[in-house]
Amino acid sequence: MASRLKTFHEYRKRMNTDEEFFEAFNVALVVGGSIVITHLRRAVESLEEIRKEEVD
Repeated sequence: MASRLKTFHEYRKRMNTDEEFFEAFNVALVVGGSIVITHLRRAVESLEEIRKEEVD
């Protein structure tokens, strides 16, 4: 989790909103196709977890 959090904060410097994250996720889906779906689910779950940790 610590490495995901570090990576998240690195991307957070570049992407300010969840909308930008989801735009990147959509690009990944278009480029990668259906094989990416499971990875996108995990990415969204991780983003939600990290957002909850930021609030706490």
